[in-house]
Amino acid sequence: MLSLHQELLLLAINDQGDIEFTAGTSTFRLAFVGACIVTLTQSNHLECDLDEVRVINHSAPLDPTLALVLAKISEPSTPQRLRYWLSELQEDFQELIKLALQSLCEQGVLTMEESRFLWMLSSRKYPIADGKEKKEAKLRILAVLLGEDIPGAEDSVLIGLARVGGLLEAFLTTSEIASLETRIEQVSNLDLTAGLVEKAIQEEQEAIARAMLASPYPV
Repeated sequence: MLSLHQELLLLAINDQGDIEFTAGTSTFRLAFVGACIVTLTQSNHLECDLDEVRVINHSAPLDPTLALVLAKISEPSTPQRLRYWLSELQEDFQELIKLALQSLCEQGVLTMEESRFLWMLSSRKYPIADGKEKKEAKLRILAVLLGEDIPGAEDSVLIGLARVGGLLEAFLTTSEIASLETRIEQVSNLDLTAGLVEKAIQEEQEAIARAMLASPYPV
């Protein structure tokens, strides 16, 4: 079964194996790190609120991306704020993405060919795990947004992080997103921890914007 951060990354890869432009933004980096933190919280490795992220289980997860994130968060002697880790872990972003892509290739979801990551899933379903097939993330998101049912917690978190990370723009037009805004708001980040992560990401984005506007123009 794929983890949240892996599914978020797959949203940034189109059918031709190209990386969507939104994957190069700071919002995507924040959302990807946030997805790792949410997953570690759900697996009872972390406890977090806006003021502190605390390690409660130091055993390394099997997923190498999550293992690296947990190792970094375990380093300080005192817990740090959620926003601190969203910002700090961006320094390891390239390595985190590399590990995530390697894992997706090992699981038979992607294959690398001439510096492109091509989908191996003609059926748009992930490989069978626990005896079940699972639709690709984009199809699940579209089904939720165009339907009326309340999604499960996993898809709700994915939609919320995709929105804050700018990944909905990878497969929906600006006008489509605008028309679905009420529905997106209704179904995204029903999970408490994910809601905290989204709030912290928005605060970090605002801080980055303020810093950019306050910087003097180069002479």
